[in-house]
Order: sequence, then structure tokens, then C-alpha cells
Amino acid sequence: MKKILFAAMICCVATMGLTLSSCEKKNEPTPESKLEAIDPYLVWGGNYADVQKHIEAKAWWKDGNQELEYWAGAGWHKWYLVADSLTEQYIFETQEGENLLSVQCYCYDKTITIADARICLEKRGYIYLSDRNIGEGDEVIKAPIYMSADKQTRVYVIPYMTDYWYFYFSPMPSAN
Repeated sequence: MKKILFAAMICCVATMGLTLSSCEKKNEPTPESKLEAIDPYLVWGGNYADVQKHIEAKAWWKDGNQELEYWAGAGWHKWYLVADSLTEQYIFETQEGENLLSVQCYCYDKTITIADARICLEKRGYIYLSDRNIGEGDEVIKAPIYMSADKQTRVYVIPYMTDYWYFYFSPMPSAN
């Protein structure tokens, strides 16, 4: 009986023109679909409570650190895992979580490239401005810079370690 059922399955798959490997690949997430999880709260000057509400509205998330932690030279930091290999990290001016200064979204998935990240930004309406060298000495890297369509947010796409990258979102500098 088992042999008949297995033979019927093979026959059915063959007549549909499919192989088992093509069925598996069809359900694999694409880099674009994986990046959909990155949707940071980008209201500059916002507070921790607003960020927390935004995060809690996501389909899936997990706390990275339980409370705000101080990052020397940056500010007060809170991070969340928003997908298997994607994080959103928020930097505030004060220990109370006031005045959102920047957001960093790290990607630890080798299958999602910087080119995928750039396509993601462009599909979301971000406008490419230029490439800029950032860092010092032997640590200089070239990072593309984008601007949001409303001209309120600047984002760098920064290579990180060998195979990873991150978005660095911050307010656009004022023209004053």
C-alpha cells in the first residue's frame, strides 16, 4: 500500500512538471521578503514609549536588551530582534528615552547583500545621493547615502564585518 501511494505521488508530481527540489525553492523567502521586517520608527525627537508601541505592533519581535543601556559617544541604546537575522537599534539622548537621535538596522544574513539593501531602500522611495567614505585610516569604507522622499531622513548602507551590513538612519542635517 505504501509503495502504491508513493508511486502515485511521484506520478502526480511528474505530470505537473514539478520536481521536489523546485517545490522547496518556491517557498524559500527572498532577500526582499526578509527585508520587509525592517520598518524602524523614524520620528526624530520621538521617545522610547513611542518606539515601544511601534515595535509591539510588529508581527514578530523579541527584546534584545531589557532596558536602555549607555553607548559611549552615542547615547542611550535599546535594540530589538525583528526577524531571524535582523535587528532595529534605537539611540536616544537621555536615560529616560527622550529625543530619538538615530536608528541602526543590522543584517546578519549572508544571503541578503548590500545590493539587496539598496534595492529595498529605493523601493521604499529613498533617493540615492552619493557614496561617502566613512571611517579613519585603514578602516575607511565607502557607503552609499540615501535621503527619504520627505527629506527628513538620511540613511547610510554600511558594510559590517566581512559579509554583513547595516542601515544607519538619522535626521537630515539642517541647511542652516
